[in-house]
This record gives sequence, structure tokens and C-alpha cells, in this order.
Amino acid sequence: MAGRSALPAALLYELTLPMAHLARLLCVILSLALAWAPPALARSSGPAYAAIVMDARTGEVLHARSADATRHPASLTKMMTLMMVFDALDAGTLSLDTRMRVSARAAKAKPSKLGLAPGSTLTVRDAIYALVTKSANDVAVVVAEHLGGSEPRFAQRMTQRARELGLRRTYFKNASGLHNPGQVTTARDMARLARALMVVHPRRYHYFSTRSFTYKGQTYANHNRLMRSYPGMDGLKTGYVAASGFNLAASAVRGSRRLIGVVIGGRSTKSRNEKMRSILDASFARLGVDGTDIRVASAPQPPPRRPGALAGALAQTEVAEGDAADAGDAAARVAAGLAAVRAHRVYLDAQKAPPADTPLLAAPAQDPYAGAWAIQVGAFGSRATAESATVEALASLPQDLVRPSGARVTPLATPGGGVLHRARIAGYTSRVEAARACAHLASCVPVGL
Repeated sequence: MAGRSALPAALLYELTLPMAHLARLLCVILSLALAWAPPALARSSGPAYAAIVMDARTGEVLHARSADATRHPASLTKMMTLMMVFDALDAGTLSLDTRMRVSARAAKAKPSKLGLAPGSTLTVRDAIYALVTKSANDVAVVVAEHLGGSEPRFAQRMTQRARELGLRRTYFKNASGLHNPGQVTTARDMARLARALMVVHPRRYHYFSTRSFTYKGQTYANHNRLMRSYPGMDGLKTGYVAASGFNLAASAVRGSRRLIGVVIGGRSTKSRNEKMRSILDASFARLGVDGTDIRVASAPQPPPRRPGALAGALAQTEVAEGDAADAGDAAARVAAGLAAVRAHRVYLDAQKAPPADTPLLAAPAQDPYAGAWAIQVGAFGSRATAESATVEALASLPQDLVRPSGARVTPLATPGGGVLHRARIAGYTSRVEAARACAHLASCVPVGL
């Protein structure tokens, strides 16, 4: 038609497309948009379940269900908060007696909490026990603000530490685990974190075995009640928010085998504990370990806080079953007292700084991996980075080449007056075996000892 502008050919074509074609085009556009969206948790009628069981020594996975699916960690988060505290203790930037100030923001944290007053202070020692037993959210904020300046900055550091430890699908937004849609993890990552706590901080794992904690006259029991009833269980952490369900990361020892189990998304404390019991039992059975050889690696409880308290503790110490039928028997009471004293000494020893060349995992009495060759993972500017690299190397090796009892981090003076931390894994019988291990790692050198 003369005098009217002609429609562009492309637009005219679009207007004449059949409706079916337009619908298909919209579907393609929507699919592309969804593909670029960040991962999100699927909606369901309740928290989604996930679980894993891992051999603490080798990293072998013995049971897995939705182990890599995105979940909310809840207070399992506090395992990483404690990892950061332990890192700072090892680095010397904190001591167990360091006092941390309670901000108004920390005091307003939602329960579970100690009910700290703004302006008051809390020792690092008390903070550790409060996080392990009471799962105190106000204490988590105190720690975050002391170490990171603010909780958001501390959460960023937590996520960075997670990457160093090989936790690739974990993102932290706070130090407590209180619900944040962006605070996500997987069952596998939580098991790796539990294992890293044992490997990087073996002298501090005992805190997770604490049964109760007394603060300002009030005693708080550990939320992990399964630790009292499941043979061999000696830690780690519980968690719950409505979006996550009932979570538990736990470790148990039978014979010479230690397993790490993680359950996320339990419908109740009871069902979560039953799931954990079931998958641990099945995994021990798979390894040929029954329930008759139980060696609980339980830790001594917190030291007495006042003179005379140790004597009181000795008087109240329960006699081990089979030592004596009558707890009033003098010999039994002496035996019980000696046991308590020894436990107290072990606790005090655990507070001392580790030697310069400390095994990351305690070697058995007869080390089956003794050998004249090692692999050198690298030399690093900080002990924490060297330990993280060692953990990552152990996780990358096939089972027959894992030598956790040979993992060592050694500080070495440099000509310029600095210090490098050398990370090695020893225990290989020949250069060929060490080279075979190195073939699985991005950076590695066989070393003769």
C-alpha cells in the first residue's frame, strides 16, 4: 500500500509464525535462562535427605546417598568456625585464654545461645566448649567478629578455607549456621571437613568428645546424645534449622577403624540418630568389623576451674565396669582416682603446642607403611596452607597409596630469615612406588629419606 511504511521482513516473519513455533521458541529461551541460574535447593514437602560414610584414614566412601546434592548445613557450620579457631591457635594469633568482646550484634543472636551480655568478654577456651556442646550462636558471632572483624568477612574467609580443604560445593554466609538461603553444602563436603579437623588438628579433636560444659554455674549437655549410646562414637557436631532438618556429623571407632558419618535432613532427632546408627553399622560390617572391639577415643573433660575441684572430681569418678563390684572399695576408688589424674594430664598435654615435626595422624604402634621414600607435596608460607595441601594430596591418592601416618609438615628456615613449611608424605618402600603416588598429584617430587 502506497504511503505506508513497509514492516521489516524479519518482523513480518515473526508475526506470521504459527503459535506452536512461538511456544517452542519460548521453551528454548526459558531453558537457556535456567541453565545460567545459580544452583538452588529443590522444593519439597520437607527437608531433603542426604548421607555419607567415609573411612577416616583412607577417605574411602563406604555409603553414599545424595552425597553431592546441595543441602543446608545448619550448625554443622560450627565445625568450620572451630577449624578457623584451631588454625588461629596454631598460628599464635589466639591463645586459649584470649578474651573476646561480646558486641551488641552478637548478644542479639537467635537461640541456641549462652545469653552473653553486650560488652562482656569470653575466653577462647569457653567459646570452644560452648560451640561444641551448647552450639551457641551468640558465641559463634563473637568468634567471627574477633577473628574476621565482622561476621560477613569471617564467612568469606570460611568459604576460602573450605576451598583450601577441597570443599568445592560449600558456601558460608555466617559463622553459626542460622538459616541463610545462600549457606549451602553437601554431605560429602561435611565429611571431608570432619576428616580435615582430625588430620590438620589431631591434638584438638578431643574437644568434640566433650559431654558437658559448665559456664557461670549452668551446665550444658552435648546435643549429640547418640555419643552416649552408640558404641565407639566420640564426636563431632549436630545441627538443625527448619530448612535443613536434623543434621549430624559423627565419628566412631571400632578396632583399628575409624569411620565418619554425615546425615542431613532427618525428620526428627530420633530418626536422624537411627539413620546414623544404621549406616555406620552397615559400613563397619562391610569392613568386617563387628561391635565387640570398641575403643572409644573419648577426650578428657575440661580441666577444673578452681583449687580443690580435681579432688572433688576424683571422689565422684565412676569406677570402670569390671574394676570392682563395690564403688566404695578403697582399691577401686584409688584406681578411679589415678585414671582421672591420668586423663587430666592427657588434657593438659593436649593444650601444648605440637612439636615442629608433628604427624598429622597418629601412627599405629607398628606402622605398616614404614619405608625409605617419601613424596614432597611442596613448601608453603604458612603451616595451615601446607596442612591443607597435604590433606588434598591424601584425598587425591588411590587407596593403596594413601599413607596418612606418614604425613608431615616441617618448618624450615630460609636464607633470608623467613620460614617455609615443607609438606611430605612418607612411608613408600621404593622410588617406583613414590613416583606412582606422584603421578596422581599435580605437584609432587619423590624424595629418598
